[in-house]
Amino acid sequence: NAYVAGTFNQEAQFGSTTLTNAGLASFFAKVDASGQFLWAKAFATPNSIEPVKLLVQDAAAVFLGGSFNGEITLGNDTLRCRSWQRLGFVAKADPAGNFLWGRPVTGLLQNAALDAAGNVVVTANSGEYSAAPANALSKFSSQGSLLWTRITEHPYAYEAMPLITDRDNNIYLAGGLYSQGTFGGTRFYQPGG
Repeated sequence: NAYVAGTFNQEAQFGSTTLTNAGLASFFAKVDASGQFLWAKAFATPNSIEPVKLLVQDAAAVFLGGSFNGEITLGNDTLRCRSWQRLGFVAKADPAGNFLWGRPVTGLLQNAALDAAGNVVVTANSGEYSAAPANALSKFSSQGSLLWTRITEHPYAYEAMPLITDRDNNIYLAGGLYSQGTFGGTRFYQPGG
């Protein structure tokens, strides 16, 4: 089986399922091995949602990450942000597409990965709305508890790209750096920065 997520405007057809919304909305769907849609669901805010990441945990669960502004309801959790702001989110759903929980992340979600224990690790960038740009690396348990967050400070833009974990649950992160940045207690400088 495969999962797919994206956006549509007013109406979208997924096999025998028709999703409708007054304006822009996001969809979340499951497809079987022969390409047939098993289900499709819509979720929307008064403004917009942008799904950017899907992670599948065997046949037990699927994680969805993205960004939103306004308000978004994921299962029993309602996430809110200021009307002029966009925030990242990460959510867990069961194989039937029912959201089990949803959590906000610090800034705009950039990437996500699952570790061997079923925890989800995400990176987010606060630079668009912050006077002190920073990247956040956060880890959530499979039950949605925030386990920890680490902040990397930088005076200019920094973009986290590849993010992976190994079988010992170590995390590997790479990205682009302009001028300088601080990771833990170590400050890195780019030549000429």
